[in-house]
Amino acid sequence: MVHWVGEGSNVIICLARDSSTRNKGSTSSSALYISYDYGKNFTNKTESFRLGDDANSGYAQLDKFFNHAKYPEFCVFVDSTNNKLYYTQDNGITIHRSDLSFHPSELAFDEEVPNRYVILDKVDSSRNLYMTLDGGKTFKLIQSYVKTFLWSSAPGYSKMFYVERWKPGGNSTVLSVNDPANIMVNAHELFADAKDFQIKGDFMFATKQSKEKNSLDLYISHQRGPFFKAEFQTELDLNKFHIADVTDKRIFVSVMHTENLANLYVSEISRNFTQYNFVLSLEQVLCYFPDGNWKDSWLEDVTEDPFTDLYRVEGLKGIYIASKVNHKSQVSNIEPEHLVSLITFDHGVTWSPINPPVEDENGNPLTCHIDNSCSLHLCQKFSQLYPVTRSA
Repeated sequence: MVHWVGEGSNVIICLARDSSTRNKGSTSSSALYISYDYGKNFTNKTESFRLGDDANSGYAQLDKFFNHAKYPEFCVFVDSTNNKLYYTQDNGITIHRSDLSFHPSELAFDEEVPNRYVILDKVDSSRNLYMTLDGGKTFKLIQSYVKTFLWSSAPGYSKMFYVERWKPGGNSTVLSVNDPANIMVNAHELFADAKDFQIKGDFMFATKQSKEKNSLDLYISHQRGPFFKAEFQTELDLNKFHIADVTDKRIFVSVMHTENLANLYVSEISRNFTQYNFVLSLEQVLCYFPDGNWKDSWLEDVTEDPFTDLYRVEGLKGIYIASKVNHKSQVSNIEPEHLVSLITFDHGVTWSPINPPVEDENGNPLTCHIDNSCSLHLCQKFSQLYPVTRSA
């Protein structure tokens, strides 16, 4: 894993680990190198990641690391196998260790105060959420049975912290609070009986079990206003949702109807943000839902997050590129040959194949024509994850 700290910085962090031994169930330590001159030279910092103070103690098995977005010199490295956390406030010049009583699975910084961040333990069945106010020296338990959490802020709005908390029965309650340190006493119930919750752009999205049929309903809130139920022009069951893209005027949502069918829908937003009517944009869009579709495929091994193969072309209004599953038979293991790239120039109203080039890189003519069902395929999220191609 190679990470450039950010714009205006010459620091590059390189985390090396033998992934093959991990897949076989054995353990392997990691090595960490840091460059302070934009990659010309690297300093081996592995010695700073021992498991204890003893010179003979082993080395950490670093899973991942997190840089603060605004203050990138603040970085936290986690070893969830050994319950260790290492943090630095000066780009790794000095590194401190914290011995934890929990598994550091997921971390989120306070966007303004880098010494404040929260960590979720996704291994323990209680799914406890912890917070530190001193950069990682000490932690305090602030909530249990946490499904998801996030900080959110926007121009003109104060910073808020949101927690989706599981309840007996499988549903969850969405809580909001100004300061997560006070969530036990000051939390406000934002949405009850939720199945899922997320924030994207100026919108909050929550799903709830439908009272009318065996499917889910999607509710949308704009700029922290009330939630309104979205309507979908389909008779198919709505089993899972993925918010594929959000702008100030339109929302694209992928919906899983069955294990073999996901469609893309689009809604224009009403002026008062009270009505969200979604119409079909593209059938058989490539959208992956963990534990929903493409079960037992290679996708389960490479990502825990849902995604839609949809790309908005920056700077050009209404132009999107999407991947469609173009395989008539029901396949259990999706591969690149099952996909076709389509493009829209009108915000998803119509889609068409992408014209292929007429010549190759050597100037030789190509015998590829849309009339013969031959078109250009573009690599997106799917190809970035695919273990054979691994495109950038």
